[in-house]
Amino acid sequence: MEWFVPRPDGPPARLSNEVHVAPFGHDLLVTWEPGHRVRMAKAAQKPGRTCWAEWNLADGTVEPSLGLDYLLGLGRTDPVPDLRGLASLVAADSLPEFCGLLYDVLLRKRSSSRELRMRGPVQRFIRMVAEPVRPKAGPVWALRAVLIDVSDDHRRRALARAADEEARRQRSRAAALTEVADVLRDAVLPRFQDALAPASSTCSTAPIAPTTPLFSPCAASLRHGAPRARAVRTPPPRTPYPKGFMGISSGLQWLGGESAA
Repeated sequence: MEWFVPRPDGPPARLSNEVHVAPFGHDLLVTWEPGHRVRMAKAAQKPGRTCWAEWNLADGTVEPSLGLDYLLGLGRTDPVPDLRGLASLVAADSLPEFCGLLYDVLLRKRSSSRELRMRGPVQRFIRMVAEPVRPKAGPVWALRAVLIDVSDDHRRRALARAADEEARRQRSRAAALTEVADVLRDAVLPRFQDALAPASSTCSTAPIAPTTPLFSPCAASLRHGAPRARAVRTPPPRTPYPKGFMGISSGLQWLGGESAA
């Protein structure tokens, strides 16, 4: 039940209680207790896809929370499974993980967390976080566990891995195509720079005599009264003769010093 109680100084207060009515002989037994926390806990299981249960090892009874049958993929009329029945709902490849969880909790007496794949036509994954229930320094008499549906997380991770693999394949394919294109280009197109390098090395590197403009008035320019310059190739410099050497038309005559021999 929920109702609002007015306040003298402020907004009305919201009250949420649970009322249970049961026959008691010729009378009715009414139980009145705050129930908003219980209702909030039940409502929080749906968006979080979380439930819990406690398996008693002495008598084999199970105390489940609401939604455990839905989380395990059971029907409405199916009984809540014990630990042996829970093992039959786990897929074969996840049985070693389930056995490791039981070993940690029951024998090593410590908490453990494992991800289990469940049987069924729809692939479902459940994270099971379990702890031992026992008195101080005593034996384990129950196993308490929280079960969380993580199927959506697994699907998202699988899609991310598939996208990563596809991107890696595309990069490898692009690299292979680039390598093939480079090989075909080298086979079809010559390397002009490498082919011309030997030929250019055999060419003469002698300097060419520069062409300098010299002042040479021509008749036309003088006739018009305006001197004009034209380009004349400068002859290469002559090799100087040694001192005392003179060339004549009849031959060569060596002169010794300043006087003729």
